[in-house]
Amino acid sequence: MKQALFIKIFIAAMMPLFAFSQSIGTVTVVTKDSTWQVAANGAFYEVRLVEYSTGESSMNRRLIGDTASVFRGYLAEFEAAGNRMANVANEARTNDKEIREILQRRDSILAKFNRDITDTMTAKYGGPLLTSGWVVYEDTAALDVVFTVNAQGQLRYQITGYPVRNAFVISRTLRLQNYKDTGRSLGIYAAPGGNWGSVDDRVRMRFPGNQGLNRAVSARAKPAENSGVLLEYFTDGSGKVTFFAGDAVKLKKSGLKYVVNVAGKTFEITEKKK
Repeated sequence: MKQALFIKIFIAAMMPLFAFSQSIGTVTVVTKDSTWQVAANGAFYEVRLVEYSTGESSMNRRLIGDTASVFRGYLAEFEAAGNRMANVANEARTNDKEIREILQRRDSILAKFNRDITDTMTAKYGGPLLTSGWVVYEDTAALDVVFTVNAQGQLRYQITGYPVRNAFVISRTLRLQNYKDTGRSLGIYAAPGGNWGSVDDRVRMRFPGNQGLNRAVSARAKPAENSGVLLEYFTDGSGKVTFFAGDAVKLKKSGLKYVVNVAGKTFEITEKKK
């Protein structure tokens, strides 16, 4: 009698384990998860339907609020978007003024240190611009644009059909002086895909082979072998150039010395001692 009772208790205790082991063999995967809103009796509800690979499904209906409260929610969302855009636009409106101030300060820095800070940034950031094949898109027009660096280290650009003008690259900001003979400068900014674009997206500059402006920013090209590192240099007539950590430049050995070509001129390297 005791033995029969023990067997019954044992079987009863093991039944949940049998049921659990059977459920382990079935893998349930969500195949569809949908959410939408419905209106009923002056109120709005959020309905969520979840479907599973087993053929089962579950649906939940959650009260969002009455018509007035839902409308207020949309109103608050739109107001927040408008405020955010206004804040961004107000910051962008000061860009031109800030660029002018940077260029003015450049002159005072040049006078103090005999080094042109915009030439330094050209050497650091201008490499990709010097590659041929850039195209400027404005509305429906597309024109080729070529960038060069003159003997003084000044970055220059020329759009097909227009004169050569100065340009300034300030990290991920590019200023095109007297854009298309309008008498006004244009600021464009580094965009995804290695491209450049204006704040209002009316003017875009794209290198052939790059993707649209919604792609991730492409990595900078790696320096060639036998290249050195140049962040800033000065030309005081001695033919020497001072190197710092920064951008890549090609080095060439001449006898027992290394020389570097900067803006079409060859300089002897003088290593900065720490």
